[in-house]
Amino acid sequence: MKKPNVLIFMADHLIGDVTRKDHPCITPNLDRFGAEGVRFESTFCTAPHCCPSRASFQTGEYPSTHGVWNNVSNRCAISQKLNAGIRTLGQYLKEAGYTMGYSGKWHVSEWEWPADFGWREFHVRKHQRPPEIDSRIAAYDAQAREKKAPPATDGTIQRPGWGNLQYYGTRESEPDPVNPEITHGIEGLKTLAAEGEPWAMMISTNVPHDPHVAPDVYVELYENSAVNLPASWLDDLRDKPRICQRMRNQYWDQMSEAQSAECLKRFWAKCTMVDAWFGKILAALEQTGQADDTLVIFTSDHGDYAGAHGLWAKGIPCYREAYAIPGIVRWKNGIRNPGRVVKDLVSICDFMPTIVEAATGAAPAVFGRSLLPYLRDEQDVPWRDALFTQCNGVELYYTQRSVFTRDWKLVYNGFDFDELYDLRNDPGETVNLAFPDRYPQRGRAPGEEFVPWPRLTPELEAVRRELYAKLWAFARANEDHFLYTPYITTSQAAYGPLLGVEGP
Repeated sequence: MKKPNVLIFMADHLIGDVTRKDHPCITPNLDRFGAEGVRFESTFCTAPHCCPSRASFQTGEYPSTHGVWNNVSNRCAISQKLNAGIRTLGQYLKEAGYTMGYSGKWHVSEWEWPADFGWREFHVRKHQRPPEIDSRIAAYDAQAREKKAPPATDGTIQRPGWGNLQYYGTRESEPDPVNPEITHGIEGLKTLAAEGEPWAMMISTNVPHDPHVAPDVYVELYENSAVNLPASWLDDLRDKPRICQRMRNQYWDQMSEAQSAECLKRFWAKCTMVDAWFGKILAALEQTGQADDTLVIFTSDHGDYAGAHGLWAKGIPCYREAYAIPGIVRWKNGIRNPGRVVKDLVSICDFMPTIVEAATGAAPAVFGRSLLPYLRDEQDVPWRDALFTQCNGVELYYTQRSVFTRDWKLVYNGFDFDELYDLRNDPGETVNLAFPDRYPQRGRAPGEEFVPWPRLTPELEAVRRELYAKLWAFARANEDHFLYTPYITTSQAAYGPLLGVEGP
């Protein structure tokens, strides 16, 4: 088969839910695009923020393998670039004879840029390291000398000593707002398509990243729309880790239910704007006459809580909304029976081997797996039964890992008690079955078998043990050495790494 061209669009902070056919967010271009392709509706990122997930997209690996754990453009970063020897999508495509272009947000390495991996840079957003700490202190001193901040209005999050944040709102805009990342990306697409070689173009925007101040032209589309907050907005978080409670109590409870709905409306408005941008990109692709031979992927680096559990943004709370991302693939000459929806667990790591196999005929040996069997509508595809997350915090460090299947989810919080959710009966993750206060935590009687804290019912204990076995087997296979420190004050997981060798 002829090598396909490759077009990748990566949004920033766009939760996968808004791209579903039955979602009230207005996305006409994605609706048509999905009808012509395959929707992977259970697609998840590896970490709840930009850099590690973008690195996972480029490498097909988890942070423990590729080495990027948090914001590389920060002096508190655990690492600021990929581990030595890690190969990326750009390198594979370059070796396969592709001409390649990149436009927009990179945020994979502080010291290496798309051009270092084979991409031609049309317009790359290069995040720079922040100033030295004394410069930050001087900036705070300057703010302190200014007038007192004006009274808070709808959408203002008050942060004493930090400066208030206008978290949602509406701004005046031109009739058809498009940012440079998109315009340069379209220019790059047309340039590459005219050169006569197989090409790959990645367009990566920083929208709809919070705060959710949206252009009026898109907010107006939702003027008469009823916006329902997620059912879990009512979660009181009493059985959730203290950091979740702190985030909500300190910031997000400043917004009423009505204000939260207005915030959600503006988040959707920004998603609609991204949909419009994507429509322009698809139109430019059609104009080249090469749309049928182009493998097109629409995804995002991570999601947004978007009001779930009363939270916004993304970060340590390990809820689905921060990890659920779009996964829609179209390849007119390479897909059988378009319009299908796949519900198997897909990782952001899977896109890289999919592209490489389509381009070269062979997928690299990475964590991610090629999605081509799904595109070809092969039956009974052997596939994973679980996915994992890895988080060591951003600038405030926490050790957190999770494992989830279609039925269960276990979150190991090294800084607090674990979380266990029955996803069959509680898809909103509102009832933490591992909350210590849910069961009597009595002492062990003489001769009684030891059960890790907190003591669960025998049925739930079997589930917890099985999920921990999966988590440790994954950690072993993916060199997650952060979890292996055996000292008594750091070995806080209910079950340790021997379980991954012994099995449940």
